[in-house]
Amino acid sequence: MMREHWEKIKRMVRDNEINRVVEIYNEMEVNEAEILKQKLIHELSETDDVCYRNTIAIILGDLGCDKAIDILLELILNPNNINCRGTLIYALRELNCEHKISRLMHIIADGNYEVKWTIQELLLEKIESMNESDKSNCINILKEERDRLREATGCIEDILNNIFMCQ
Repeated sequence: MMREHWEKIKRMVRDNEINRVVEIYNEMEVNEAEILKQKLIHELSETDDVCYRNTIAIILGDLGCDKAIDILLELILNPNNINCRGTLIYALRELNCEHKISRLMHIIADGNYEVKWTIQELLLEKIESMNESDKSNCINILKEERDRLREATGCIEDILNNIFMCQ
């Protein structure tokens, strides 16, 4: 891919021109399109710019780039990204990530509303194509998280009732 072509695409990504980048991709020859995906994946893994990263994630999802799944999961699970995971999870919706969804179950308990809702939507979309082992892993992790939250809630109730005398 020619350097000036790549720089033009990077500007479009920075300007959030998702549809335009996808159109350009669809017009490319197979080899050039594959190089573009590789460059976008590299940018996704290297950038600290949240908006730029989110736009790249959506583009890779729209392109059906399954090679981005592991990097997306790594970014989602990175504690430094706790406040900007929703879009990264959303990007997984168009990818064949059924076999890796269980890795997201732990963040449901500590995620914000967007994270919880987006994971739920992802599960609803992928449940039919998940194998029984992956479903079982999700169920087990969710049950563990539920039990952990119940225990924490019980401890909080005890403190409120017995130490602060609140009801």
